[in-house]
Amino acid sequence: MKRHDVALEVIANIPGKEAIRLRADILWAAQRWSQAAEQIELLYGARWQEWAPLADTERSDMLRAAIGFAIGEDSIGLTRFREKYVGKMSEGPDSRAFEVVTTPAGSGGAEFRDVAKAVASVDTLDGFLRAMRTRFPDTGAASVTGKQSQAKAVPVARQASR
Repeated sequence: MKRHDVALEVIANIPGKEAIRLRADILWAAQRWSQAAEQIELLYGARWQEWAPLADTERSDMLRAAIGFAIGEDSIGLTRFREKYVGKMSEGPDSRAFEVVTTPAGSGGAEFRDVAKAVASVDTLDGFLRAMRTRFPDTGAASVTGKQSQAKAVPVARQASR
């Protein structure tokens, strides 16, 4: 319905990771790129300091945040985010995509657009709904189709090369 401000107001006082995820999705849909990226960064907190490698959904979120900072022309946020996650992102299949989207002047290139298009096509609302169904199984919500779930598991670098 494109009533992003109303949606943000409704969830303004709701704490927790699910609400942060939802705020990021709403801000992304509202094309408030830097604010969406900040919410993703908030969602993961100090994840960049942990030893465990990033999961597919985490890598996808890192790319989305980097793209948000780049499109939002937030060079300080992009630099900060790159410094935090360059080590984590260099370990996985999306390392080239992360390098492309975090290059300071990279948001105008064709390769950047390809990665951004692949990242934008990933529906993080689907992941939010899956998490809510797991947390509250008695709500009777419809389940996510297998095809949708499989599409989310494909690393973004592979989606961009399609």
